[in-house]
Amino acid sequence: MDLPTEVEKYLKTIEKELYEIDPKLRKSIIQEISEHLEDKIEDVKRKSKVTKLSPGKIKAILKDFGDPEEIASDYKHQLSDAQEFVSTKKTKVAKTIALGISIFIIILLILLPIYYLYFYPEESIGLEDKTILPGEGLKAIKIGDDLDRIEEVLGEPEQKVETDITTWVGYKNEYGLDFLLDKSTKTIIEIRFNQGFDGALENGIAIDTSLDDVLNAMGSAKQTVQANITETHGLIFGTDRVLYEQIINNNVTAYKFIDAENGILFWFNVDKMVTQIVVFRPF
Repeated sequence: MDLPTEVEKYLKTIEKELYEIDPKLRKSIIQEISEHLEDKIEDVKRKSKVTKLSPGKIKAILKDFGDPEEIASDYKHQLSDAQEFVSTKKTKVAKTIALGISIFIIILLILLPIYYLYFYPEESIGLEDKTILPGEGLKAIKIGDDLDRIEEVLGEPEQKVETDITTWVGYKNEYGLDFLLDKSTKTIIEIRFNQGFDGALENGIAIDTSLDDVLNAMGSAKQTVQANITETHGLIFGTDRVLYEQIINNNVTAYKFIDAENGILFWFNVDKMVTQIVVFRPF
């Protein structure tokens, strides 16, 4: 989607504050924040039953998301702390935080290397079956497939963003899907199901399912933690059935439940409704 002028200025302010960070890391941070703002805007538009939000409403969303200087400062603080963790090699998560990258990069480093592919018949089977499979993806497109397979089923991407180590392709408008690929192996490492995707897990969990229903269906969280945006994205408190309450300016702005053993995580909005489901290879 084309970002409103207010959002572009907001992201540029964060990017300017992060000028001392390595450019590719800074780009990853801004991309991740941009995606969450897009999801928030789409969520508000859907609830308000409008196709466009007023500048005042956009500003209110940005104010609720947090002061850009404080968000940038939080990232820089976490990066500074993480450097010491990396030098002593305390944990894999600490190493990842030291690089200052978002959740999909962390999962990439944990999963690397991925060297094998799944093979399908030449003819496309389409998306007739939209069942979400934890740790796998979909029947037609699975973790480990390549970009050719995605395009065979869905056609040309609506969006495509490349970094030194990843390729992100988006089909959000038509299918409510986007994919993250490892650039070295050219294979899918994440499949993300967003607003607009009308499929579900075999147990019925889908976009807009409540947090309570997810925990009832998937099994309760082993622990619930409060964390800032960097800690939440960095999974600093663990991946084994942990429920994160993301805190910005003393307010809960989102929830995330991750079940790494089964290869699935869920993002929730402040109303505790699913806004995104992410599937990856279990670890």
